[in-house]
Amino acid sequence: GRGEGYQRQTQMIAKGLDFPNVSLVGIIDIDGIINFPDFRSSERAFQLMLQVAGRAGRGDKPGLVIIQSYNPQSSIIQLAQKHQFEEFTASELTNRREFLYPPFRHIIKFCVSGENEPGVKKYAENLQQQLKKTLVDLEVKPATPSILAKVNNKYRYTILSFSTKPSQDAQKLHLLLSSIKKSAGINLSVDVDPTDLV
Repeated sequence: GRGEGYQRQTQMIAKGLDFPNVSLVGIIDIDGIINFPDFRSSERAFQLMLQVAGRAGRGDKPGLVIIQSYNPQSSIIQLAQKHQFEEFTASELTNRREFLYPPFRHIIKFCVSGENEPGVKKYAENLQQQLKKTLVDLEVKPATPSILAKVNNKYRYTILSFSTKPSQDAQKLHLLLSSIKKSAGINLSVDVDPTDLV
C-alpha cells in the first residue's frame, strides 16, 4: 500500500544514521500514513512526525520540517507540530475506548494465505465459522481479503477476533487450532495483539 511504503521509507530516515548537517526534513503525503486502515495508524503518524522533527537542526544549525498534507488542520498534525504528546495520547485513548481497540480489548489476528485464491477464501470462511461456534465469548469478524491482499504470489485473508479474557480464550483457541485439518498449499498464522493489521 502507498501509505505503508511511505511510512517505511520515512522510518528509515527517522531512525537511521545521525546526519549532523541536516537542517531540512520533509514528509511527503503524511495523509497516506494517517489514513492507512489500521487502528494504530494515527499513533504511527504522530510518532513518525516527532522522530523526523528530531532529525532536523541538530547542533548549532536551526531545523525545518515540512509536512505535505491535504488536511493540514488534522488534529494529529496539529498536535505533532506543537509536540503535545499528552494531548495526543488522551485523544487516541478516547478513540480506542469508543471502538474497544487495545488496550481495552485484545485482538487475535488469523491470516490464511496460499497461491489458490478460491481455496484460501474457502478455508478462511470455514475457519471463521468454526471460531464463531467454538469461541462464543469472542467477537469474530468475517473473513476478508487482507489489507495487503497478495504478497509474494500468495493471496491473504484475515479474520479478526476481539477478546476481553485472553488467557481463557487462549486455551480454547489452542484446542481448536490443534483440531483443525491442515490443507495442502494453505498457511495459517495466528497473532495475538498484533503490531499491525496488514
